[in-house]
Amino acid sequence: MKDIATSTKGRSALRARLRGAALVWLFVSIAHLGRASDRWYVVSIADQPVGLLHERSVREGDDLIQIASSQIELNRLGSKVQMVVDAKSVESQKGDFRRADIRMRLSEQETATTAVRQGDALVVAMTVGGKSFERKVDVDGEILGPEGARALNLRSLHAPKDQVRYQLFVGEIGAVSEVVRAVTAVETIEVLGQARLTLKIEEKLTAAPIVSTIWLDEEGYTLQTEQPGPFGIVRSCLATRAEAEAAMSGGELPADIYARTLVRTQIRLPKAREVSWLSLRLTHRQPDLGWPDLERPGQHVSDKTRDSLVLEIQRPRQPDVMSFPVSVTPEDRAYLQANAYLQSDDPVVRETALKVVGDSHDLLDACTRLERWVTENMSFDPGIAMAPSVELFRDRRGTCVGYATLLATLLRAAGIPARVVMGYVYVGGILGGHAWVEAKFGPDWIPFDSAMSAGGVADAARFAILSSSLNGGAGDLSVGPAAQLYGQIDATVLGYAVGGHDRTEVPADARPYQVEKGSYRNPWLGIEWRIPDTFTFADLDRTWSESVVAGASSGDGRTARLSCHQRNFGLELNDDVSKRLAAECRGGAPGSVLIGDRKAQMIDTGPKAVAVVADGIEIWVLTVEGPEAGLWLKRLASGLRM
Repeated sequence: MKDIATSTKGRSALRARLRGAALVWLFVSIAHLGRASDRWYVVSIADQPVGLLHERSVREGDDLIQIASSQIELNRLGSKVQMVVDAKSVESQKGDFRRADIRMRLSEQETATTAVRQGDALVVAMTVGGKSFERKVDVDGEILGPEGARALNLRSLHAPKDQVRYQLFVGEIGAVSEVVRAVTAVETIEVLGQARLTLKIEEKLTAAPIVSTIWLDEEGYTLQTEQPGPFGIVRSCLATRAEAEAAMSGGELPADIYARTLVRTQIRLPKAREVSWLSLRLTHRQPDLGWPDLERPGQHVSDKTRDSLVLEIQRPRQPDVMSFPVSVTPEDRAYLQANAYLQSDDPVVRETALKVVGDSHDLLDACTRLERWVTENMSFDPGIAMAPSVELFRDRRGTCVGYATLLATLLRAAGIPARVVMGYVYVGGILGGHAWVEAKFGPDWIPFDSAMSAGGVADAARFAILSSSLNGGAGDLSVGPAAQLYGQIDATVLGYAVGGHDRTEVPADARPYQVEKGSYRNPWLGIEWRIPDTFTFADLDRTWSESVVAGASSGDGRTARLSCHQRNFGLELNDDVSKRLAAECRGGAPGSVLIGDRKAQMIDTGPKAVAVVADGIEIWVLTVEGPEAGLWLKRLASGLRM
């Protein structure tokens, strides 16, 4: 193909223009404007349409105003996640950034961000529920608006290997980022049924390690963008208005797309919430994204290469007794102040926090009380992407991020410095993306997890990739390290330790379990199960979100399941066992049965029988369904050793 740089039309028309970064894998950019007419895009994830992007620009006096709206909607298993972003950028005739207004709705509550350039500073205000939180950010040098960036691109980008750098305010993360754009190729792609000659651009931002690819048409405007995400490629393609609006109904991402974001381990860890040491080998699926800095207190990286690394995680020791309320140092104040997401100055939230800690004079006890309150009062809702704490406090529902947000808010309201942590946690055979909290104990940060509670200091069956005060907004939870790792890694367990027990090394050829001659053996969980000859094993490879560890079925319609559940620390042990039993089987005759040498509570309704036994931090449930279920439960329980 003829090099476009040799064409006069190409030199003058096919140039790069501004495309701001958005929350990685949540939003497609809404800041890459520059054309007066409306432009509509279909947004897709893994080739599944999930929403739209609409752009337009207008002039008001000496200002050029760029307006963009992004609407993303994901549906899965009856849960709906909606993300709406409306942005307005104001710049001077020379292309200098003056002001940006961003409105985001990731839950029922809208969050508004306003950024205004004032000399060598950027004044950023975030408003939620009518209350505003303001901060100043020092900036060095020129910040361009969309047209200013477009003009710079026109002057600098002509042919492959050409490169340009400039600063841009990225509203979705509330920060200024350097943009690096480079021409990589000249390509012909099909858009709106036509073959279009394009300049292919590679874009990097200092605020996010993800590399975006942009295809520009002969007038220098975007035809298509792509960037990797945990669910697959996030793509926006120029479309008709009708096509874009049709995509607003959202998409049902296939179950295997979500499953790819969960990191399956080759063995199951025993008593995960009591794990005190864990060694993992992490392998990167896309090494070009690089590794974030995983070295931090309690985490050590060794044998690091481009493709893999070994990570050791140590559970913090039980903190020494520290008096509460705590003395605050100047460096702690950033982790005590209220912000748009951690509204610790709300009177009702503060009143609740102080009531929960009560007369406690020990810092660990105060933190544990607040953790337990969140565990008992929140319920899991996958339909909420990100919500401020006042909404979480009111509605008491959210994802793990919601649990962490509310706990961090209550800790701050009680005068305890706190920050939100993002990373991976082990549960039920997988490592999944997760959020928890760290509280300040003197010079140390101690983890607490109200969604995967250990009843105090969090376990080592997890690793952190970033921490945030959230004073600058929620953007840093989804860019940087999160974009590098979520949905991009595999993991192998090299070793672990539970509580005060010795470390267990896991051989390279370790198998998750063995089955032979009617016997199931899982050496990692310490389970052996011999079943009657009329039964065969089934459901041996299930992982979270299912709780089944092993199952069996017979030819005459009987089924058996052995499942594992985490204890509820808000209940006494016997009450927790009774509640689990009632949840598994309503009505029926109560009784007991021996599981190995342990006495389990049992209920028999005739066609269904359930036995429940506690094992430290876990509750195990044996369920049998079919004719004479109670009789067969006792027979199956007699062959089970734990």
